Amino acid sequence: AANITDAVYLATVGALCAPGAWSFRGPLTELDDPTGIATQAGNNFTLLPGKYVCTISGSVYGLGGSKLRLFDITNGVARGEIDTYAATSYQSTAVFTSSFEIIAATTFGVQTSCEQVPFPGDRFDWGIPVRDPVTNNYGPSDFVSIYCNRTN
Repeated sequence: AANITDAVYLATVGALCAPGAWSFRGPLTELDDPTGIATQAGNNFTLLPGKYVCTISGSVYGLGGSKLRLFDITNGVARGEIDTYAATSYQSTAVFTSSFEIIAATTFGVQTSCEQVPFPGDRFDWGIPVRDPVTNNYGPSDFVSIYCNRTN
């Protein structure tokens, strides 16, 4: 199994919202991969051939609705997608699971699309930085988590 995440720091500028436009999340960091099934570079990660079950979660802040998807860059197709909606605080987290088989090493990325903004031209952020209770400073928070398990 491989565990990959992105972490965004305080004052990181979000992307300009344009409904229907997809933005890659990242940069990604490989946290744990004891079986060596994944390699990570920038906003992408590559999985070795096999059957996979991947769980993807991601947060957004500053918009009313968004989409999250696992995008197969090698083959140009989405391997799973979910919509999310934040009614009051403009923060939401989407989670979905995708099962697929790949016959060659394949590169993936996680993408977000903002679908609903509170005000025209609003920017959105990948999430809200978390306050460290000991230092009282704000630091990174995991805004996208990718957990892929090879099942064969």
